[in-house]
Amino acid sequence: MIQRETRQASKGAQVSLKKSSPGSNNGIEDKYPVDNISRGGLRFSCNQTFDIDERVELTLFLSNGHVHNLHGRICYCQNNNKNHDYGISFLDPYLAFE
Repeated sequence: MIQRETRQASKGAQVSLKKSSPGSNNGIEDKYPVDNISRGGLRFSCNQTFDIDERVELTLFLSNGHVHNLHGRICYCQNNNKNHDYGISFLDPYLAFE
């Protein structure tokens, strides 16, 4: 895979997710730290399980105080010792960072 977007470390950024699938139990939304972010998506780690290609509603909390509500798709998962590292592709048009 060729990286097309610049990824930036995201100190202090967090994401919370809700599953978009019908009948899913959305329950309490936990916040997870974002590892890196680009215009097209982000990477985060969590102990919750998501399926590849699953659609999610996410709230992105940036360290500068901005909050973005977006739709995304889980595009990859890598297991680490404690959690899962997930990649999300944004489904909404262009996300601008200020």
